[in-house]
Amino acid sequence: MKYIIKDSVKHQNIGGKEFIKEFDFTFDDILDTDFKKMNIAMYNFILRRMDLEESDGKMKVYYGHVGDFGYYIAEDELIEVNNETV
Repeated sequence: MKYIIKDSVKHQNIGGKEFIKEFDFTFDDILDTDFKKMNIAMYNFILRRMDLEESDGKMKVYYGHVGDFGYYIAEDELIEVNNETV
């Protein structure tokens, strides 16, 4: 499945770009990760989306790639593209 990151995501100018999903988590899963085991993409996501801490923690968060770089993106930041070339 292909996704486009919403234009409202300004982090590293990835808004509007194709996102290839690889793994899924919840926000709680990410917050439960030992700080010493976090990669920079996860750390950046937490800083960028601390507003999710006030939610129920069950929002899906996906890890995937934009080009050669990995990102964590929340489900509310994605637009699904059904079997179409982006």
